[in-house]
Amino acid sequence: PDDPLAQLASKGRFWSTTCPATHLHRQWEIAKWLEEEGAERGVRGWVALDDEELVSSRAEDGGGAHHVRYASWFQGRHIKTGSAQGLSLSQVPAALAALRLPWPDPPRTLQ
Repeated sequence: PDDPLAQLASKGRFWSTTCPATHLHRQWEIAKWLEEEGAERGVRGWVALDDEELVSSRAEDGGGAHHVRYASWFQGRHIKTGSAQGLSLSQVPAALAALRLPWPDPPRTLQ
């Protein structure tokens, strides 16, 4: 595959990923993974490193009304990265802090 993430996943470098075939709303994609695989794997800490807005519902922030659904899950756990550079050194402390936030099993709300 030409996609670098798909190449890494095919080599077993990721123990699990969200489904690359379904990319309707990234926030929902991650929430679905947390509800299904995350709960099964006993995830207790997580952070979303993404260049897309995952919390704000304001269009001027790059968000939308679809972010309201899981905003409380992503508040404090989303680090918005730059598309060209990814996670920066200045963002690392916030990412580590997000990983330390308690995460009980997420409520089952997907339909």
